[in-house]
Amino acid sequence: MLRSDHVAIIDILRGTVRPTVAQMPRGYVQADAASWRTGYGYALADGAFIGTVLGLKLTRLDSLADGHRDYYDDAGSLIYTT
Repeated sequence: MLRSDHVAIIDILRGTVRPTVAQMPRGYVQADAASWRTGYGYALADGAFIGTVLGLKLTRLDSLADGHRDYYDDAGSLIYTT
């Protein structure tokens, strides 16, 4: 994952969803970016584990547009989308 992708997701989670990590609901983030399909020399599969952001699991969702991010709680409810 590119540092710019990581920082953008942190900004979304901290700045627009919850002000502190302690107040963030536990859950997961799904996102997609062009660099995740071609930047590694091979295509990352749909649902591939990319890494963690502030302790939240980040996976690739092929159906999302480049730069789109969805944040879900543990129950699968959409909390925030960009």
